[in-house]
Amino acid sequence: VHANVVALLAGAVSGTGIPVIVRESNVPVTEPKTSWSRWVTFKLVPWSYPRAHGVIAVSDGVADELKVLLPRYESRIHVAPTP
Repeated sequence: VHANVVALLAGAVSGTGIPVIVRESNVPVTEPKTSWSRWVTFKLVPWSYPRAHGVIAVSDGVADELKVLLPRYESRIHVAPTP
């Protein structure tokens, strides 16, 4: 999640218009917020992920969690399961 948020922020401030697609392998809703940086990152997900041109989830469970966080952007969430 940390790298995704940074990539999306960089894409937003760069002004280049280059599409940014992120890959999510953790469940952001149920992931423990054990540190300050994880908590801040979790709070930035609803703001930053809508700026992604696509979000690749590694499982249906991760995709379902992302759809809870980003219900208006379900069409951008795709599953590419890991083998």
